[in-house]
Amino acid sequence: MDLLDACRGVLSPRKLSVLVSHLPPESATMTALRGAAPEQAAQVAADLDPAGTPWSQVEMLLASVIDVLRRLEWMYAASHTSGSTPRAPDPIPRPGVQVAKRKTLSVAQYRAMTGQEPPMRLVKGG
Repeated sequence: MDLLDACRGVLSPRKLSVLVSHLPPESATMTALRGAAPEQAAQVAADLDPAGTPWSQVEMLLASVIDVLRRLEWMYAASHTSGSTPRAPDPIPRPGVQVAKRKTLSVAQYRAMTGQEPPMRLVKGG
């Protein structure tokens, strides 16, 4: 008796297919499916871009923890440093999430926004 026969009265084949196809890549079922067709799994692995694959919930939580720790280190360094404050760390890039680019202002825009001259460390070439 295979899985399809066991689920026939409870799940339709289409529903079962949808459920299996949306399992996380590290699940036991997906691992068994990859092991059942090794030549197909090798071809998929060769074509796969690891940076573009979706992350599991564990990987997303780990990236969040790392971002928080890096931010705390930055806050500690910023409060215990005399002189210029170091730049805040960027978050770890996540697949499917667009990275917000930092907007650069001209000297005139900085003056208009703040009413004062920009610090020389912020001026490109200065």
